[in-house]
Amino acid sequence: MRAIWDGETLRFRSGKQINAPKWFVDGLPKTPLDGELWIGRGTFERLSGIVRKEVPDDAEWRQVRYMLFELPGAPGDFDTRLARLRSLADTAGAPWVQAVP
Repeated sequence: MRAIWDGETLRFRSGKQINAPKWFVDGLPKTPLDGELWIGRGTFERLSGIVRKEVPDDAEWRQVRYMLFELPGAPGDFDTRLARLRSLADTAGAPWVQAVP
């Protein structure tokens, strides 16, 4: 499920805020990110149920990973952005944040 991080708020592509637990977003950098929330192949409906709740269920969110694939608006070619993306994921200190490519 696509998720955009603007440096302060996690949102769906539609712009609606995703009510993720505080610990989940506290692990994200202040840099805008584009990626997908993911728990595994063939689990979209279960993931959708987790991330669309108004009040997040902490235990369910422990299964969710934020798989990063782009830095919106960042300068440089793809390889440059990818290197920065990987660095941000590594320094986030959050095991649920991973660079995809």
